[in-house]
Amino acid sequence: MIGIVDLCGLALALSKNKRQRLNVSVSTFVPKPHTPFQWEEQINLEETIRRQEIIRQGLKKIASGRRLNFKWHDSRLSLLEGIFSRGDRSLWPVLIKARRLGCSFDAWSDHFNYRLWQKAFSEEGFDLESLLSRKFLPGAPQPWGHIDCLVSEKFFERERERAFKQETTKDCRLDDCHGCGVCQPSRGIVNVTANVPILEKPSAPSAIEPQAFAKELVLADGQRQEWRYQLSFSRGRRLSYLSHLENVSVIIRGLRRLKIPLAFSQGFHPHPKVSFVHALPVGLASQHEVMEFRTLAAIDLDQLKQGWPQALPSDLKFIDAFQLGARVAAIDRRLSGCVYQVRTEEVEESEWRTLLPKIELVAGQVIAGQRPLILQRRRKGKLQEVNLAPHIKTVMLNEDGELMISVAVLDGRNPNIFDILACLAGLDKRPEAGVVITKVKSLMAS
Repeated sequence: MIGIVDLCGLALALSKNKRQRLNVSVSTFVPKPHTPFQWEEQINLEETIRRQEIIRQGLKKIASGRRLNFKWHDSRLSLLEGIFSRGDRSLWPVLIKARRLGCSFDAWSDHFNYRLWQKAFSEEGFDLESLLSRKFLPGAPQPWGHIDCLVSEKFFERERERAFKQETTKDCRLDDCHGCGVCQPSRGIVNVTANVPILEKPSAPSAIEPQAFAKELVLADGQRQEWRYQLSFSRGRRLSYLSHLENVSVIIRGLRRLKIPLAFSQGFHPHPKVSFVHALPVGLASQHEVMEFRTLAAIDLDQLKQGWPQALPSDLKFIDAFQLGARVAAIDRRLSGCVYQVRTEEVEESEWRTLLPKIELVAGQVIAGQRPLILQRRRKGKLQEVNLAPHIKTVMLNEDGELMISVAVLDGRNPNIFDILACLAGLDKRPEAGVVITKVKSLMAS
């Protein structure tokens, strides 16, 4: 802790002028499964706060708040992270209870309510502090012991001993193999850069072989020819809490597994030329998502369809794919609207059963121009008002009691369905319980 303060002092001493600021972020160490520190005890709330205060007071002595910005991770979130990261199946009732009490999106500070978590643990018969201070002994059965991450327990124990002796372990990509157990040539897992002989030839199957594609073509101006493809897929509820960037990463990783020769942008940080019709909000499942990607060689779309289930999570299902012409407009410009389905959760206490008919009535008045639909939001400290009424095209309650909402994209603006539903229902924040929202269709212009 004193070392953190000393390091900050050295960094400030190297600054060229007094207006340069230093950002210092600290977080509580949380022991995780499948690491050399999986057996260690996590410090409690009181000790975490004590250590944060030592650093805070030390930093005050070397610089003012104008030159040094100190940030720390919420100790209560670290406590919950530690409990659940090494918890067993007995904790699932706590999660259900917390969700029913209203806990959701707890990583966002404005949503986190520690009091509700305390209540959930207490009502399910658990003590937070005792859960945090549980002892885990090497060799004893662990809640995560049935999961095989290939790294052996003996290797973790050796690394733990080396850590307490302050000994480092060299990177096996640049040095000799340390015998962790991951490399298994018979399963196609080998370290191709380690300084060890490969005894067996790996036989990792590939859904699409590289030779299935033609070679890259270089045009007269020196540029490489690119092929454009449009792909449709669905995202199930299990993956609905991935952020847009996480969702993009999963799909790009899958395309790489399939040996798709993706085209990349130029410059210092090249990125795959992959674009999506719009960013799916967190918590929204979709039956029809559309994306576009560019390749440096023509690909076999039948092979792509066949290989997709092997390379992507089961909740990302392939729908169709076809080649695009060179002059077709960008994918986001071809999105004309979206259709959403809103249904109540299968719980007795859901208030949305009575809200959905009211929302249909309000939406009808909005569409008829009898009332406005204004979203108020705060951006960069300023209160903004957005008129959502022009985006609402149709709202209808079907025979199954589901609300079908058709939303138009206007001038490139595609409002968040959670904001629309909150405004129609007269709520001051997005709905987080009692209702399930699914995107049914992406309406694409031809």
